[in-house]
This record gives sequence, C-alpha cells and structure tokens, in this order.
Amino acid sequence: MSRSRPKGAGGSRNNARAVEHESSLPADRPSQKDDIGKIRLYIAQDDPTAADRFVSRLLERCLQLGEHPGTGRKREELVPGLRSAVVGSYPISCHATEECIDIVRVISGHRDIEALFESS
Repeated sequence: MSRSRPKGAGGSRNNARAVEHESSLPADRPSQKDDIGKIRLYIAQDDPTAADRFVSRLLERCLQLGEHPGTGRKREELVPGLRSAVVGSYPISCHATEECIDIVRVISGHRDIEALFESS
C-alpha cells in the first residue's frame, strides 16, 4: 500500500497500522506494491490517466479493508484466514485482524490464483 492516501480516503487507526505493518513483511514474499506497479504499467500502455484512476481505486479499497477488517470474501481454501475483495477483475487478497491488515497480493483474476498461493 502507498504511504500517501488517495483523495477522499477516510482516516482510521487501522490505516496507519496497515502502513506500519507493511514494513515488517518478509522481503522475499511477492509484494502487493510490485503487483500494483505491474497493474499500473499494464493499463498505462493504453491509457496512463486510466491507470492512475484504477490504482487509486485499488488503494481506496485497501484502505476500506483496513477500516472494516472483517469484510471481503473468505478464501480459506487458499490460506487460513485469507480474505479477498475485488476491484474490476483484480482480487485484493489480505489477512486482517482488529489491529491491522496485511495486503498479501493484488493480482489479475485471470491468473491461476490457487497456483500462486501454493507456490508462496
């Protein structure tokens, strides 16, 4: 997640904790930042402005997940405690507790999500 917040994003303590928690993620794990960067580059090939708008929507949804950690579809079949919420065709996969949210991956729904989680 970005350290700056998209316009119109509401504030909460969970959002701040999500950003703080991000720095403690394992360095060798694929990063949600890398995922979002790749999504932006892919969309920007056709329309850079649309890419920026879409990334803002993704980040806004990440912030909403931080504000409401129990929301999203349960994905226990992939990883215990995993939840997901979709923006366009991109599921945002996360682990959430009362104190923080860990955005695990943001990947295209057209990819083999099960295989990605088996290999990580």
